[in-house]
Amino acid sequence: MKVPSLVFTLTLILFCQGWKQAGRLPSAQLNPYRGAVRNILPEKSGDYSLVQAQPLNQIEQELVGPTDGVGAIYNSSNNHTVQHLLATLPTAAEANKELNDALKRYQDAHMNVKVEDVKDEAGQTVGRKLIVNDGKTEALNWTNGSLYCTVVSYTGYSTDFAKNLPY
Repeated sequence: MKVPSLVFTLTLILFCQGWKQAGRLPSAQLNPYRGAVRNILPEKSGDYSLVQAQPLNQIEQELVGPTDGVGAIYNSSNNHTVQHLLATLPTAAEANKELNDALKRYQDAHMNVKVEDVKDEAGQTVGRKLIVNDGKTEALNWTNGSLYCTVVSYTGYSTDFAKNLPY
């Protein structure tokens, strides 16, 4: 391989690695998030493609005081469907209150809930995540700064979908 080709190849590799890392939104941008959530809702997440997105006022949801939000449906190439809710609240504390309310609803329904911290690339805790899996349905609820997010899949693919989201 000639030197110019080697330099070009190495530059391309470094650019692609930086671009992949840049796919995650910095935590500082999310606490609080001030933009339109539609701007960060991805058209694709892994193998899943956006099929439909509607504003919060057009979907059934129980959030109190969101500043913006969208409900979305994604399908995979294998025809697996996930429902995704992305909302922003005025503060991280209000997003965490929504998560606490969701936890209480799950507990009141006698569902087994696993609670985990959400960490950024530096290992700092930036939110919390609830995981509910009853064998048929998998639901994830989490916060990241002032974002409140949910993913529900009736086929158990919520985790695969969520791991590729930028928030």
